[in-house]
Amino acid sequence: MNEGDRTHEVDRGKKTAKSSGMNEAIDDLGRMIASLRQTRKEDPASAEYKRWLESGNFYNESADKVKYLGGRSLRDVLRQYSTGGGVRASRQSGSVELSRLQGMLNELDTGGHEVEGFEISESPTPDQIAKLALLKTYFELISGVPFDGKLFLFTGRGALGINFGKESIGIHEKMLEVGLDEAGQVFTHEIAHCLGDANGHDLMFVKMQEALFSATSDRLYDLARRSAMGDPLNESERVLLSIEARWDALR
Repeated sequence: MNEGDRTHEVDRGKKTAKSSGMNEAIDDLGRMIASLRQTRKEDPASAEYKRWLESGNFYNESADKVKYLGGRSLRDVLRQYSTGGGVRASRQSGSVELSRLQGMLNELDTGGHEVEGFEISESPTPDQIAKLALLKTYFELISGVPFDGKLFLFTGRGALGINFGKESIGIHEKMLEVGLDEAGQVFTHEIAHCLGDANGHDLMFVKMQEALFSATSDRLYDLARRSAMGDPLNESERVLLSIEARWDALR
């Protein structure tokens, strides 16, 4: 075997390994979603949401669920993921420190998304925090895929969502003013960046996103059909409808 043939074999081996890893990650996601479909009547996220509503402490519970990325937690994440590049300060920031942190964020991997004039929302309102918690719960119920990372809001021009190191997800403030379905699509897109070895918008990401959108659209179509026909709904389905109503009430 000559040198060219050996190089070709090595390249083919790398492609085969990458394809195998992608298929394995997609299979894992499929099993997770299939498992949810078998246990929807006792969905942990549904039970948690019901407890959350009945606790009489809706806003504090929302904050616990969101784990808002800010202050010390933001410094910790930036320290871990900083690329060591130059810092671009933001003139609109209220503090020099936060300005430096936000400049560092612009140097990091944000899932292939770029935002011009990026600003992290330092003091989100209780309603905004509650809507982030509703969005997270809504996604977990319709997909069966949990997300244990932190969430944050941002402003700027460009992306509607940002995935930060696969550990934090940012949602543009204006997405809290649209319908839950539209905001859910942005959240789903960002979650796809967290799965497998997705990097930017590569093929792994595309496959993960397709699997998530397929699972969530099937769930929502079935819920809409059964609700329209007057079929009895299980607890998880009733919770989904109540989340939509609460989201609309906070708009």
